[in-house]
Amino acid sequence: MLPFMGLSGARAQEANPFAGLVGKSYAEYYTLIQAEYDRAGGLDSLGRWEQIRQFYEVAEQTETDDLRINAEIFEYVARFRESRQGGHTPRPHYTAQDYIKDMLSAADKAGESGFTEIRANTLFMIAENCRIYLEDYELAFEYYRATETELERLDAYEFPLKYYYYLEIGNFYLSFRDYENALPYYDRIIEGPPSGWNYWYIVKHAYNGRGIAFRALGDMERSSDNFSRILSLPPGDNQSDNRHEMLVAVAIGNLGNNDFLTGKYAEAAVRLRESMEVMAHYQDYVFASSKAVSLAETALILGNTADAGRYLTLARDYGERPRTPVSGIGNYKRDYFRVAAKYYATIGQAQTATACIDSMRQAERNYSEEFNTRRLLRVEQRMRRTETEAHAEALRHEKEQKTLYLRSLIITLVASALLLSLFILLIVLYRRNRAAYRELVHHAEEWAKKENTDAPAQQNNAPDSQDRVIMEKIEELMNEHKRYKDSGISLDSLAAELELSRFYVSRAINHCAGKNLSAYLNEYRIKEAIHIMSEKNTMQLSIDAIATDAGFNDRKSFHRIFKQYTGVSPSVFRDNVGK
Repeated sequence: MLPFMGLSGARAQEANPFAGLVGKSYAEYYTLIQAEYDRAGGLDSLGRWEQIRQFYEVAEQTETDDLRINAEIFEYVARFRESRQGGHTPRPHYTAQDYIKDMLSAADKAGESGFTEIRANTLFMIAENCRIYLEDYELAFEYYRATETELERLDAYEFPLKYYYYLEIGNFYLSFRDYENALPYYDRIIEGPPSGWNYWYIVKHAYNGRGIAFRALGDMERSSDNFSRILSLPPGDNQSDNRHEMLVAVAIGNLGNNDFLTGKYAEAAVRLRESMEVMAHYQDYVFASSKAVSLAETALILGNTADAGRYLTLARDYGERPRTPVSGIGNYKRDYFRVAAKYYATIGQAQTATACIDSMRQAERNYSEEFNTRRLLRVEQRMRRTETEAHAEALRHEKEQKTLYLRSLIITLVASALLLSLFILLIVLYRRNRAAYRELVHHAEEWAKKENTDAPAQQNNAPDSQDRVIMEKIEELMNEHKRYKDSGISLDSLAAELELSRFYVSRAINHCAGKNLSAYLNEYRIKEAIHIMSEKNTMQLSIDAIATDAGFNDRKSFHRIFKQYTGVSPSVFRDNVGK
C-alpha cells in the first residue's frame, strides 16, 4: 500500500478524479472507478501510480473503509498490469498467484466490513484471473460460485453488475457444454426485474445463450423462441445502434440455422443471408463466414449448385480477412470442408471432394482435441486440488501433533488420535480413488459388451438406403471376420474388399456411425482389448501383445486411444478388472 500523500487546496482536490466517489453508494460510484480502470490502460507506469496515489489520498482524507478497500484493489490490478507489461504472462515479481492472494485479502476485508458489493466484485475478478491467466478452470469455477453466493444477497439496484456476472458465469458453463448448469444463470437474468448496467444488452445475450443451450439439448422449439425474443427487445440506453443491430443479426442467423435443422430450407436461406450481410458489414467476418457456409449447404439441398459455389467462395474470403468477432463464433473450417466436399462431389470433382474430406477430418480432430484437452485439464485440476487439500490437511494435523506432544502425555495421546484420524482419512481417500478407477473399469466393460450401433442421424447427414446396405456389409466384416484386427486395414483396402469406391464406403461410415473409419475401427479395437483383459486366463499376456492382437500397430497409440475411451490406462484397467 502506498503511504498517504496529501494535496492541499480546493484546486488540487478538484483535479483528483476520485473525489467524485465521496458520499456515494457503490451503485453510484462503480462506473467512475471503471472509467479510471479504462483510463489506466492508456497511461504509462508513472501515470498509473499517480492514479493509485490519488485514490489512496481520497480514501485517507474521507476515512471511509469502502474507498480504502477499493483503493487497494485498484493498486493490485495496476501492479498485475505492470507485471504483464501489456502481455499475457506476468513477470516473476508479481505473479497471478500474488495477485489472487492480495485480492482475497481485500475480499475478506470487504466481507468483514459488510461491503457485499465490493466482495462480490473482487471474487469475480479473481475468478477471471484464474480463467484467463492461470487457466485453472476448476479454481475459476470455485470463485465464480463464491461470487454467486454474494450476488444472491444483492439486487440489481444495489449491484448493477449482477446480471452481467450471471451472464459471464453462464457463458463459462456453456463453453464446457455444460448446458444444464448454464441455463439457470440465463434464467435469473431474464426473470429478474429490469435493472442494472447495460440491461438490455445482457438480456439479449442471455436469450442467445438459452437458445444455444436448448438447441444442443434437442429442444428446437424453445431454442427458436429464445432467439426470436431478441428481435423484439429495445436497443437499450447505453448501447450503440451498431451493437444492437449485430445482436439482432446473430439472432436471425441462429434462427436460420434452426430453420435448416428442422428442414425449412427456403426460410433458412432468407435468414442466413440477412445475418451474413449485416455481420459482414460490421466486419465480424468469423460469424459471416459461418453463415456463408450454412447458405452453401442450404443451396445444395435446394439444388442451387451455382449459389453453393458462390457462398463457399464468400465463406473462404471472409475466413481469410482480419477477425474482430463480436458474436464469439469460432472455427468454421470443419463445416466449410464438409460442405465443400458435398459441393465438389455434386459437380463431379471427386478428387477435390476427397481432399476436402481429409481436411474436414483434420479440422474436426483439431477442434475435438482442443476442447477435450480443455475439459481434461479441468478434470486434472480437480483431482490435483483434491490431492493438495488432502496434503494440506495432513500437514496441519502433523503440526498440531508436534505441538501437543511437547505439553503432556494426555495431549500426546490426543495428538496420536488425530494422527490416527489422518491415517484413516488417507485410507478413505485412497479407497475412494481405487473405487473411482474400478467404476471406470466397470463402465468400460459394460460399454464393450454393447454392440456398435448407428449414431443418431443429423438432419443434414442422414444415411440413405445405400449407406445402410454398405454399412451392413462393413459390420459383417467387423463382427464375423474381425477385420479391425488387421493393423494395416485402410479405407482403400476396405473399399477394395467390398468392391466399392472409397467415397461410398467413407460416406456410409460417416452417415451411419457418425465418425470416420479410424475412429470406427478404434472403437472395435478398444472393445476387443477390453474383452481380452477381462478374461481371467490372459494375465500372462503383455500389454503390447494385447495391443497387437486388438489391431494396433504401436504401443503409444494404443495407450492414448484406450485412455480416451475408458478414462484409464491399459495397465490401470488390468489392475482393477474383476475387482
